[in-house]
Amino acid sequence: MRRYLLNLATFTVLSFCVTGLAQADFVNGGFESGDFTGWTITPTANGQTNVQTVVLWDIDWGGPLPPSLVGRFQVGQQVFQSGVPAGIELTQSLVLSAGVEYTFSFDWSAHRATTASANTQGGIFDLIVNGNVLASAAAGPTSSTTQNFGNISVAFTPLVSGNYDVGARITRPFTVPADLFQSVDNFSATAIPEPTHTLIFGLVCLALNVRRQRK
Repeated sequence: MRRYLLNLATFTVLSFCVTGLAQADFVNGGFESGDFTGWTITPTANGQTNVQTVVLWDIDWGGPLPPSLVGRFQVGQQVFQSGVPAGIELTQSLVLSAGVEYTFSFDWSAHRATTASANTQGGIFDLIVNGNVLASAAAGPTSSTTQNFGNISVAFTPLVSGNYDVGARITRPFTVPADLFQSVDNFSATAIPEPTHTLIFGLVCLALNVRRQRK
């Protein structure tokens, strides 16, 4: 019985050594499937998107990121309400572990297709967890000659283990113009181990490896 318990404990620790800390990542986070597989798209109150597609795009406008498939939208209010952002939420349900710090991030851009005059607000991009905004970026004035882009990254540590809806909220405080678009790409979720836990489990993994080599 004691040997069985030891073997069970050894298997558990070995499983940790192989798989590492509890990981969570987005399915189709770079829209590599060419569609929105894995994603849930939900309009906000009074929100809409006239475009909902996946296209090839240079999201950082000639920067270090190569052109890739991105999720593209054209968001805004259904009925004008002064100063109230509206649009869509793009989310996935991720299984997160209590006490583990995760870093969530994504890239965004806003552009006008043809109009050289700047729109007042190209788009507001929020990183959300269960509907709560953890980080935000606003494109601001956007024209066909001035594409605005950036990256949002934020740390989050859940208090309890379970499913969390994680993703982006894309909104504008206006109705939808004909040639203004918002794009998002490269959604990622990375678990960050605590140094103490990493050291302890690293030593256990090393000890188990030495023990196997001696047999």
